[in-house]
Amino acid sequence: MGALALRPLAFRCRVRPGGEVVPTVFRLADRLGRARALALGVSLPGAARGPGCAHPFLPSYRWEVPPGGTIAHDRAPRRPPFPPGPGGLSPVSGRGGVGEIRPASRPHTARESASHPMATPELTSLRSPRVTAARRLAKRSFRGKERRFIVEGPQAVREAIAHLVEVYATPEAAERHADILDAARAANLPVLTASDEVIAEMSDTVTPQGVVGLCRFLDSPFEEILRARPRLVAVLANVRDPGNAGTVLRCADAAGADAVVLTDASVDPYNPKAVRASVGSLFHLPVAVGVPVERAVSGLREAGARVLAADGAGERDLDSELDDGLLGAPTAWIFGNEAWGLPEATRALADEVVRVPIHGRAESLNLATAAAVCLYASARAQRAPAGCRSVTTT
Repeated sequence: MGALALRPLAFRCRVRPGGEVVPTVFRLADRLGRARALALGVSLPGAARGPGCAHPFLPSYRWEVPPGGTIAHDRAPRRPPFPPGPGGLSPVSGRGGVGEIRPASRPHTARESASHPMATPELTSLRSPRVTAARRLAKRSFRGKERRFIVEGPQAVREAIAHLVEVYATPEAAERHADILDAARAANLPVLTASDEVIAEMSDTVTPQGVVGLCRFLDSPFEEILRARPRLVAVLANVRDPGNAGTVLRCADAAGADAVVLTDASVDPYNPKAVRASVGSLFHLPVAVGVPVERAVSGLREAGARVLAADGAGERDLDSELDDGLLGAPTAWIFGNEAWGLPEATRALADEVVRVPIHGRAESLNLATAAAVCLYASARAQRAPAGCRSVTTT
């Protein structure tokens, strides 16, 4: 049989010290047609010296590396598929033996190399312990046990830098958001590039944005919040929807609230949907978790706050509270479940039950919208010199 030129089409290998190459999969080509051959764990002595190196197990075949081509490494070796090859070298295989030799690309300039030093993903295996541990954090029980949660997207990761443990990004995202990775390195955080598949496995979204952070829990003790004598607090009682919880937290942050308290019957604020809905606000203000509603009300009242329950069945409306100048005092708003609001027992704990007036024909407001209206009304009143009534225009 005459010598055949091997033109690698889907070829992955590992370059060993001394210029030896261990291939995984390559495609053979000759004048009569093409045939695929698997050569797992076969070393190619001297292959890195250039094209035309003889294959030790297929002596009549030749293989070629495109001039200036680069060899892409796939994954760390797994269990050898057969005994060691020539020279005692251990065979190496990637997952499924799939890979590629990439053609030479435009050389990076000094500036590009300095700003984007990692072009090849460092983490590619979906079975990596890091990936497995991150994926387990999708469940609340594991989050509570590890006191860790996943942060997705460039905005959230940027806001969470001070609380992160590790940062992962695809090569494309690393270039696009180089400032985030630079900030993470400046904070002495491990920064690893990962393949798109790995980032998708770690993420909860259908279309990940390429940047993921592993973050430690950051909730504050309720007593610590009380010692700060807060002027505006949002209390979420029996709020079960993570999207609503995250949105209310975002609204509280925007309105300048001093803290958010989630009662023991409310959703976990570290739920991936809640974290995304907060859009980084989770990292801006103190959050207390798992506080019994009775303890929340009594503690905030002792700290000097007037406790108001937001409920559509309230005897007073928000306009009356503003007109009477009552919202200028320190206030804690209690917001209830999305479907049934606040139970009678919780309403009875409050100093006043207040409804948001509906001036049009809408049936009601959803939880996040009602919370935004109430929190901004209090924020407006507290920033006025003596309540809203004293503010006039000429």
